[in-house]
Amino acid sequence: MRDISIIKLFQYTLSFLFIIGVIIAFFILGIGYEELLNNIDQSRLQSNPQSEVLTLLQPFYSSSVICLTAFAGIAFLLIWKHNALEVERNAIIKKYNSDYLQGTDRGMLWLAAAMLCWEVSNTLHLYRLTFDLDNHLISKSVYTFIFEVISTLNSAFFILGVSTFNFDKIPDWYNHRLIRIFREKSKYKNIAFVSLIVIAATFLLPFVSPKLVDLPDYIMSFFTSILLFLYFKGIFEDRKITSLVWLVYVTLILTMFAQSLEPIEFFWEGEELKISPYFIYIKYFIKLTYIFFLTILFSALAYSYRGFLEKRAREKQNAELISTSQELVKSQETVRKNMEKLVKAGEEKERLRREMNHTIRGNIDFLKEKLEMLEEDTAENSRETPQNELFLIKEVKSKLKIVGHIHNRLHEDSQYNYPNLKAFLQDFENDIQELYDIKDTNYSYQINISDDFKVRTKHARNIASIIVELSLNTYKVYLRQRYKTDDRWLNISITEDVENDFLNIVIEDQGPGFAKNTPWNFGLTTLHEIIEKDLGGIIKRDFRYQKGTRWLIYVPISKIKS
Repeated sequence: MRDISIIKLFQYTLSFLFIIGVIIAFFILGIGYEELLNNIDQSRLQSNPQSEVLTLLQPFYSSSVICLTAFAGIAFLLIWKHNALEVERNAIIKKYNSDYLQGTDRGMLWLAAAMLCWEVSNTLHLYRLTFDLDNHLISKSVYTFIFEVISTLNSAFFILGVSTFNFDKIPDWYNHRLIRIFREKSKYKNIAFVSLIVIAATFLLPFVSPKLVDLPDYIMSFFTSILLFLYFKGIFEDRKITSLVWLVYVTLILTMFAQSLEPIEFFWEGEELKISPYFIYIKYFIKLTYIFFLTILFSALAYSYRGFLEKRAREKQNAELISTSQELVKSQETVRKNMEKLVKAGEEKERLRREMNHTIRGNIDFLKEKLEMLEEDTAENSRETPQNELFLIKEVKSKLKIVGHIHNRLHEDSQYNYPNLKAFLQDFENDIQELYDIKDTNYSYQINISDDFKVRTKHARNIASIIVELSLNTYKVYLRQRYKTDDRWLNISITEDVENDFLNIVIEDQGPGFAKNTPWNFGLTTLHEIIEKDLGGIIKRDFRYQKGTRWLIYVPISKIKS
């Protein structure tokens, strides 16, 4: 904000000086109007060819330049101030132009100061034409030196102004050694040094030859014109304003022509060119025209500043959005490919599962056929075969039939939802009892689930697998501990707890039970993973149950219900 405050101070100061220049010019014309007309009449009647020729065109030119530069300078500063403040307040413009902006642009102030030099020079010229045409107050050489100093300052301010310009696309000439002198950190020193050399040469060269007095200023003005042309052409090409690029070319031609007229006039042999009304008219007309065109370029430069930055920010923002969209498309494509891989992996897993189940079913059927053959053989040789062996064959055959039925129900290939979980689990009631040799009085299989409780096939399989696996563990314990059929006891309960959103599964036996620190075997660990990861539930042992082992399983209904 301190930077903005300083720039505002300079802007107000320059605007005030522009207004003061116009007031002084009108004050000169108001007071010295009659004297100016007398000077014009005397110049027309003057027969001395060494005297300066004065026409009405010269004060008109000076007055026009004063008004033009004052109006254009103030408008230029106001436009620049508005745009500079808008850019400073606009976070989006600053964000996307951080590589282009280097603080608040001060170049416009230097350009306005150069325009002020035109106004000061022409105000002094108007004063001389009106009150001191015969150089009674100030000698002609002093006037010439003052004009040359002002012209040198004008060129110096122009160079300082354009040295702050940045380009979106850096032109080839921008990094030339001569150009870098006037835009690097030491540019203020370099420009001041060159300006002092020009002023010193302007003061000293008249002692060598009066015709050389304007030579340093001509050289610096020529260099400044070329520099202005290069910078303005590059800036307006950057901003894609073709009409102003052409205007830059026209202005350069007029500037070169205007700057060449005074040397032509000075070195011309004879005095007829100086007093020619056509030459005087052409000289001042071209000078006024190129100054007018330059003020247009300055105003266009200030006016297009914010628009250019906004367009640049939009282009970068759009490029960023396009880049983000492309990245999203790439990520979506990556996700799609990963999904395809997962689908293929799932299909492969399902294929392997089906092959494995088919193999198991085939082995079970093969064992059943072998037992049937063995049963037929024993029947033929019934006299030689003990009754207990025949009973054992029938028992094993019966068990394999039950195992095959359970396996088929758990791993059948159907992918649709079962009508209800209750009907699916009910199929396992008799198979479990027959398989594990439990009497009716010691066996309880209760399903308290609503008839419309539907789940996906895989969830139904998982729940049935849990019941079968834990029942099998109970049966293994009974066998290892030599429990008789009358002593085997199993209670299975599946209850729908709507209030707490849980499907409660309880499996309890009256075996020896588990000690608290007993580690879980592989089967129980696998069940634990199925319950927690696939069903999102919980499994734990109820250590308060003292008659044997009680398993408590809680499965969220919202997780499995379709």
